[in-house]
Amino acid sequence: MKHSNHVSNEFSEGFNMLLAPLIKFSTVVHSIILDGEMLVYDTYQSRYFTKGETPVDVKNIKDKSSKFRPCFCAFDILLYNDESYMNRPYTERCQLLQQLFKDRIGVMVKTKPIRIRDVDHMLDLFNAAVEKQEEGIVLKDAQSIYKPGDRQGGWYKVKADYFDGDVVKEFDCVIIGGFYENLNSRNFIHKYLVGAVEKIDEDCMNVFAVGEVSQGVTAQERIKINESQTTSC
Repeated sequence: MKHSNHVSNEFSEGFNMLLAPLIKFSTVVHSIILDGEMLVYDTYQSRYFTKGETPVDVKNIKDKSSKFRPCFCAFDILLYNDESYMNRPYTERCQLLQQLFKDRIGVMVKTKPIRIRDVDHMLDLFNAAVEKQEEGIVLKDAQSIYKPGDRQGGWYKVKADYFDGDVVKEFDCVIIGGFYENLNSRNFIHKYLVGAVEKIDEDCMNVFAVGEVSQGVTAQERIKINESQTTSC
């Protein structure tokens, strides 16, 4: 089920056909409600796709022969065997969630909470998430209860575009290089090396490398960039 702006849409039919037969719990489960997110898993490349690069809408994956498979990533537990856990502290809910099932790659996995030591530790985790092309991290108060839609209930999303100041700025860059994700299959550029151009005169310019870009590029944009031809002199 997808919930957005208080409007719910039912998508169980497709997921029940492809995903439900593969899900196995470690203990007896009569009824359960989990909070989580559907991911697109590529069975050929053994990888998950981020939202910005997903080549297919996870809700439209219905062909069993497709290389793409929906995978459920569980964040939290709301109900277990007819007993509500919403008013229990996050630490208790998290402990139960870890016991319910073993991760099965590309089918059903769960987030692995990390206790943050200090601000530097949080920044290290955030930078690691960005490097792995994830949206960011979510900070949760260990004693917080589950409050649907409450952004001030002890949970805080930390994403680059949430920051003020100089973290996110828009400026034009040129693609000056690229990196393959898999050196054994050099047919799709995964990261782009971008640079800034300094024009000296009509016939001369300097190009300075600025950094790498791997997020925010859709699959269609990647294909267009890969198919484009460039020349240099």
